[in-house]
Amino acid sequence: MEQFQKTYDKFSEDYQALSKVYERISSEMKDYEELSSTLKLLQEYVKESDDKVDIKMHMNLNEYIFADVKIKENNKVVVKMIENLYAELTYERALIFVEEKIKVLVKYLEESKKQMAQLQAHMDIFLLLNYELNNSSVK
Repeated sequence: MEQFQKTYDKFSEDYQALSKVYERISSEMKDYEELSSTLKLLQEYVKESDDKVDIKMHMNLNEYIFADVKIKENNKVVVKMIENLYAELTYERALIFVEEKIKVLVKYLEESKKQMAQLQAHMDIFLLLNYELNNSSVK
């Protein structure tokens, strides 16, 4: 019985760890989707406006903190590539990168969902086995 509990606890820990990874990837994907939308708006604005006009906008600094900003260079943005690696890209190149990054993150989310479902299935089987063993030993 103790071995069943240890195995179940291990599955549960793995499930919780995967759940945290899933949440982190979901959050990162949301950030990239917001960046994609912003880049598309900026591209349209630059196409329609005079090159000498500064772009003024509200920038989301944190969940509840916004700032009025003025973009000095009209066709460059700094994009997070991975962890602590950032690159200055044109809007067009940044949009290509962001859209590809979103595709990769979607694949990671799908894989995480599959792994979580497998772990949940194993946990369910262990609960059923434990129930059956407890009921058969009572008879």
